[in-house]
Amino acid sequence: MTRKFWERMSGAQLIFMVNFIVAWGIFFEGWNQGSMGFVNSTPTSNIVAIYYLGATIGGLRGGHVADQYGRVKAVILGVLFVLLSGSLIAVAENIA
Repeated sequence: MTRKFWERMSGAQLIFMVNFIVAWGIFFEGWNQGSMGFVNSTPTSNIVAIYYLGATIGGLRGGHVADQYGRVKAVILGVLFVLLSGSLIAVAENIA
C-alpha cells in the first residue's frame, strides 16, 4: 500500500505545510471580513453586524463545544451550520 505524501514528509516539512495552508485560510477569512466592512447601507449594515456577532459567539464557544463533544463533531457541526445558512442566503429573494 502506498503511503500518503504527508506521511513521507519530515516533521519540519509537515509543520511548514500545515502552517502554509492555515495561513492561506486566515488570509481569505481576513479578506472576507474586510470586504464586509466596506458595506455601509442601513439594512446591509445590520446584517454585517449580525455576521460579526455570530463570528464572535462562534469563536468563543467553538473551543468549549470541541472540548465537550470532540473536535471532529464540532467541525461537522460547523460545516452543517455553514451549509444551512449558505443555502438560506442563496434562496433569499431580497435583503429584508
